[in-house]
Amino acid sequence: MIIHLLLVYLLRFQTDAKKECRRYPVDKMQPFRYVSLSASSPQVYVEILAQPDQLDAGASGQIFIGYTGKKTSSNQKLPHSKCVAIKIYREGNEREFRNGVTILNNLKNDEMSKKHIIDMLDYGVINGLGHLTILELGDMSFEQELHRGKTQRSRDELKSLIKDLLNPLVVLHKSK
Repeated sequence: MIIHLLLVYLLRFQTDAKKECRRYPVDKMQPFRYVSLSASSPQVYVEILAQPDQLDAGASGQIFIGYTGKKTSSNQKLPHSKCVAIKIYREGNEREFRNGVTILNNLKNDEMSKKHIIDMLDYGVINGLGHLTILELGDMSFEQELHRGKTQRSRDELKSLIKDLLNPLVVLHKSK
């Protein structure tokens, strides 16, 4: 009986933990569909949830927090019930999108660069909005990581962090 109650509690805790991505409740996210370009067959539509407010923006596009939900499509690459980052590229940035996908694919295949590199889960097109990449959601941005360690990080830890940053550059140089 005690084991049964413990299992019910653990299952409930796991379910509750997945109802929020960072500070965004999953039940407040909006569904949207995109066409996956990584699928082997053409026109694989994928539906995921995304919070309506952007998390961040840069020169190439906007970043949103999303949730993949249950497995509803034939896209086997995208994990289900996972918090993700969604980068939507600005209109006219197709070249930057293609370069980003190529770089992330090269890094994904290199063992040396896997440490501290966010994994690309999928990429595709949203009708009327342009291109997007679906990335695993990290705990914090690189800027936050640097600020977090300002007073706590030793010289050796800082060297290690810089080395981790340079590893992907080595991989990119080798792939050319």
